[in-house]
Amino acid sequence: MTKNDITRGLIDFAVSQCLKNIKEDPYRSIRRLADLGRQFAKGRFQEELFSLFQRLLLNEDGPYYEMLKQLVSSVDTDSLKTLGINIGYNSWTCGASRLRQITAEKDYPHWLAEISLSPESSASQLKEQLSAALKNGTYAFRLHMPAQSITTDTRQLGLIREFPDCSFFLDFMDTDCTYSDDLLELTCSCDNLAFLVPFGSLQSRQLVDLLNARQRIYGVCRTYDNTNAAERISDSQISEMLSWGSPLLFFLAAADTTQDNRLLVDNAILDARLHQTYPALLIHLDADVARIQQLLISSRKNL
Repeated sequence: MTKNDITRGLIDFAVSQCLKNIKEDPYRSIRRLADLGRQFAKGRFQEELFSLFQRLLLNEDGPYYEMLKQLVSSVDTDSLKTLGINIGYNSWTCGASRLRQITAEKDYPHWLAEISLSPESSASQLKEQLSAALKNGTYAFRLHMPAQSITTDTRQLGLIREFPDCSFFLDFMDTDCTYSDDLLELTCSCDNLAFLVPFGSLQSRQLVDLLNARQRIYGVCRTYDNTNAAERISDSQISEMLSWGSPLLFFLAAADTTQDNRLLVDNAILDARLHQTYPALLIHLDADVARIQQLLISSRKNL
């Protein structure tokens, strides 16, 4: 057993106790989770992040308590705990240390790797990709579901169980959200998996209803472009997204979106998070992933 294994075990136990007590005393338990994160933080990014959480949670009347209580009450506890530890500790602590080592030697890998699934790809090929990325310190993966269904072969997604220390985000943005019963049962049994579901269509809403019934973690996603950037971050459209039941709201720029419109959305999301404008966590997907990447590889504090 390594030092990291012991640390993860301690974190697992402490988080389990907080989640167990959260229904009886939500304010104290949620603050305790932020304190634990600060206590186990090993790098500058984690210290700054959990310090910010602690400051935001000083406002007991703020909407973030409502958001966190909704997550805890609507999402399976084991899944919430597994994903939280896999991202916060495995990716942003253990993985980040390895990322910084490699960065000094060559082109750096990313803390979150993107992989496009394909009906033509084999499970063995995907396993090789995941194993290679893990050796380089990548513990988080965004898996893009193809427009062409892979529901007849669940072996690729079955690999999620073989990498329990990793976090996976199953992205349906390029699909019609068609989902077989076999695939639903398989993925909903994986506590280290979250779903990214596009907002808008009837099929998307049906998938969300199925995920809600199974207490799975998912984010509601919306794309913006040069014609609707300001509209996407309006109070009315954010309320529409929240009506689907998840406080995790993702925003993604279309490929040809100008830098000015990207900055418009980015600044609005940063301002909303800092001032707790909504009972939701707004995530500017590509921008936030890049921001975290830069902070992780620039941290000079060793484990």
